[in-house]
Amino acid sequence: MSKSGTIRKVFTYMIPLFTLVVFLIILSSVGYLKNHTEEGKQIPKSIDQIESQIQNESWDDAISETKNLNSHWNTLTTKIEISTTEDDIKQFSRALARMEGYLKGKEQGSALAEIGLLKYTWGQLED
Repeated sequence: MSKSGTIRKVFTYMIPLFTLVVFLIILSSVGYLKNHTEEGKQIPKSIDQIESQIQNESWDDAISETKNLNSHWNTLTTKIEISTTEDDIKQFSRALARMEGYLKGKEQGSALAEIGLLKYTWGQLED
């Protein structure tokens, strides 16, 4: 076999293998992005801060922090949408929207329930 034939055969196997590895890295990147991007670090902090504000009935502060959380979430969503399910993204977004409504209505119990759902969904994004 000639040298060019050997090189061709190596490239025939290496290019698809390399492409497969790159796609696997991209698809498993959600955990890394959650824990190592600025938005990913801010989301759990914001959720905890909102929970504390709800318990203290600081409704205006909680609404303001929810807007910050929504901003971080929207930025992170564009980065993780290829590596997580659409249902998980929608579930987190819906819980965030419902929680904002409960905060505006000053419904402590319902808002805390949505905080629980946000925490659960956030933990599920890595799986």
